[in-house]
Amino acid sequence: MSQTTGRQTMADLVSQLMPLGRPERLIGFADFRRDRDPELSPQDLLLLQLYAGLGVLARDLDLYLPAKTETAAGETFRRLVGPVIDGNRRNFPESTIFGHEPPSALPTGYAARAAAGRPTVQGLEGAEIVHEYTTKPGKEVFYAFFRAGRDSFCGPDGPYARLRSGKVSDEELGVRIASVFYDDVLSSDLCMAPLAAYLGVCAVKKEFAELCDLTTILFLSADPTDLSRILQSRELREIREQIVRARYRNLFDLVDRTAVRASDLNRAFLDAKPQIVHFSGHGTGDGLCLEDAAGLMRPLPPEALAARFRLMRDHLRCVVINACFSVEQAAILAEHVDTVIAMEGDISDPAAVAFSMGFYGALGAAGSEADFDEAFDLACAEMQLQGVANVERPFIMTEKGMRHCL
Repeated sequence: MSQTTGRQTMADLVSQLMPLGRPERLIGFADFRRDRDPELSPQDLLLLQLYAGLGVLARDLDLYLPAKTETAAGETFRRLVGPVIDGNRRNFPESTIFGHEPPSALPTGYAARAAAGRPTVQGLEGAEIVHEYTTKPGKEVFYAFFRAGRDSFCGPDGPYARLRSGKVSDEELGVRIASVFYDDVLSSDLCMAPLAAYLGVCAVKKEFAELCDLTTILFLSADPTDLSRILQSRELREIREQIVRARYRNLFDLVDRTAVRASDLNRAFLDAKPQIVHFSGHGTGDGLCLEDAAGLMRPLPPEALAARFRLMRDHLRCVVINACFSVEQAAILAEHVDTVIAMEGDISDPAAVAFSMGFYGALGAAGSEADFDEAFDLACAEMQLQGVANVERPFIMTEKGMRHCL
């Protein structure tokens, strides 16, 4: 088939998807979510509906395109969707839509039911429901692809510039955004046209203008088996909770990578393109403690990390090292990053978690006006409010110098 056919298929799908999400089509789905979020708006419901469809579509592409890794688009799909699949299988083994074993026969109508707000969900007793286990993977897939194409979307010649320069219909904007996904991210591969269409409509309904102001937080953690265990999962959960509850939650995107090895860092940085990097784990005078292939401790010299951060200066704004004994690392990193937050000496797990809660709660409350100095002070205040020890440990380094909690 020609590229014209692929583009027309994509445009037709955008036209079909754009009107979806009328509240009367979300019976049951609204009730499921409203128990947890009484302020959920019709726009939120629409997005969750689209995320469900996107999650199921990504699952089907993963299951039924075995040759996808032999193409450029297939390699991109695997690189971006692979971490989502692996994370869901690890965290939700009994309920994830990304099952380990593919069905014996190709099912029909998954994407259609998803678009109507009623996807089939493998691993759950109910066969025709919309559930957070489909919406969450779909949302993760959307953000993974948006980060990959962000420069094209938000650059001077991208759809964002078009949106700012004059009035444009939702459908036209959806087609333009889908075209960027299709051409720049998915190599104009015909089999990816439905995926590009879903991504384009999600971007429009997600308020595309806000997406270009998105702050991506890359949460990195390592807990080598030969060191004492720490509460990283709780810290990540609390950070995510602070963002979800925040007034400006739509302006933040949290990406997490666990059990990090040195070989994982470049790919994580390239995929996420973060404005904030947060490391949770162990630290020594020799550097941050990552993991080797066996899960054992491997120090990462701060000079190596600084060299990588130097290449990210155009978008990296802040580094948070929530690990013990990180003064040396912070001093080296501060040469390449505007704001570095770290810990002097040993710090307890409850103190580290309390600091993160206060810091990201403050950022979420301020949105695009967020100030790292102010967020640091509020994080210190959160530690004091919770009555944890080590309030004197955190410090912040900026062009103004270094200071501890007030």
